[in-house]
Amino acid sequence: MSEFVIEKIILGSLVHNPNFYTVVIPHTKSEFFEGDCNRIFFDIIFKYYTKYNSMPLLEAAEIELHATKGLTDSNFKQTCEIITNLYRPEVRDGIVNQPLTWLLDKTEKYFKDRACFLAIMESLEILDGDAKVSRESIPDILAKAVGISFNNEVGHDYFADWQNRFDEYHRETTKIPFSLHMLNKVTNGGYENGTLNLAIGGTGTGKTIMLCNEAAHLLMIGKKILYITLEMSETKISERIDAKLMGTPIDGVLKMDHSKFSGNIKNIMKRTSGQLIVQQFPPRTITTKHIESYLNDLNNKKNFVPDVIFVDYMTLLNSYTHKGSSDNMYLLGKLVAEELRGLAIRHNLAIFSASQTNRDGQGNADFDLKELGESHAISQTSDFMFGLISTTELEALGQWRIKILKSRYGSISEPSSFIVGVNKPMMTVFDIDYAPPTMHVNDPPSSVKTMNKFKF
Repeated sequence: MSEFVIEKIILGSLVHNPNFYTVVIPHTKSEFFEGDCNRIFFDIIFKYYTKYNSMPLLEAAEIELHATKGLTDSNFKQTCEIITNLYRPEVRDGIVNQPLTWLLDKTEKYFKDRACFLAIMESLEILDGDAKVSRESIPDILAKAVGISFNNEVGHDYFADWQNRFDEYHRETTKIPFSLHMLNKVTNGGYENGTLNLAIGGTGTGKTIMLCNEAAHLLMIGKKILYITLEMSETKISERIDAKLMGTPIDGVLKMDHSKFSGNIKNIMKRTSGQLIVQQFPPRTITTKHIESYLNDLNNKKNFVPDVIFVDYMTLLNSYTHKGSSDNMYLLGKLVAEELRGLAIRHNLAIFSASQTNRDGQGNADFDLKELGESHAISQTSDFMFGLISTTELEALGQWRIKILKSRYGSISEPSSFIVGVNKPMMTVFDIDYAPPTMHVNDPPSSVKTMNKFKF
């Protein structure tokens, strides 16, 4: 179908089919029409609709055309012919009798194609340096173009949709379980898709240990995990997960001979259908748009779609919408958190990351959201946050105190904080009831009883 024909059908449907224009008008832009005279007529329609909340009749359209300034004689004459033709009874009847779904499908496709073309042209101007926006905005421009959709949903009607609401209340939510029983208890079974979940701790507390521990746990229950590291190398992260799953201190992993290491990997593979991919990016060089592009590559090249993404850690990301100085850490943290959570929603997966406390929270026996480093704003966006508290006394016992700081999985109730065991050499975090309370992290490997169910 040529551009000339489809644009005439769209304009005719706008003026003759109320069900069509109520859906289409909010998504329509003048530049979507390629013909100059079609754009002129659409502008008349749009201005009239905006002012009077209805479509103009033939006489009104002709009056508005005469009132339009700056038209050439040729444009005026051609637009007048378009209006006269579209209001003919046989044209009106032909458009009204077309199935609405067909009209909407054809219009949506045409608008999307036009929007993509215009977005590409705008992107070329940006690349040539002729635009005032940065190159980082190009993915967003293209995403908006391909995202055009005539969504027929008109919101949730409180009275008419009560049954759907009731069913939603009683629908079982799929949960992604933590490795720790107590975290599952306070979240009613774990975290959910479309959420941002954060571990908060001071420098050197062991945030990466926590992330690796959870990634290893999810791998062993059959989940597909993408671990993005912005500090350590891919090998260093994998080394920590080896220590966790093989029940061996990191030094032992490094000293393990080829035969034993190969045997351990084969045993792990036998015990799970999960997958784990670790990818390193330099700190402060990528945004969630880069992560999204990488997800597309993984899907296309390896048919890999993760259930959970670990980001180690979020405050080493950049924002693709932030154009100002990186010194504004409050704004930067807020935008990165929003963009990460948006990524989780768009791809229907969960994101697990970490951030650190400020100097006031470093080494404290307790801290709250006010001690959140770099940006308190991330707490406003995240769905679940818990603190990793380590003091000299807890360190000597091989323990952390975990404190729930925020939860959208239900109200924060008792216990809002609890003690867990941590075996740093083996990169393992565990419920304290499952390990000797006197275990010391510096005990020799032979005397450490980890209760790691994946130990060989």
